[in-house]
Amino acid sequence: MYAIIKHLIISHRGHTFESAGAINGYFDDPRMARNCANSLSRLLDKPVQVFGCSLTIAI
Repeated sequence: MYAIIKHLIISHRGHTFESAGAINGYFDDPRMARNCANSLSRLLDKPVQVFGCSLTIAI
């Protein structure tokens, strides 16, 4: 699952960072963060939190 999440974030032109129990994605554009969050949510059927140009998904 980690690889799928990281690949999807990178494919939306984001950068990933893994912290305790979560993967974070950072983007230059808030729209890209929202688009990636929507894709992740649909693919994994999990909630994704979006904060401006970043997102967080619990793993």
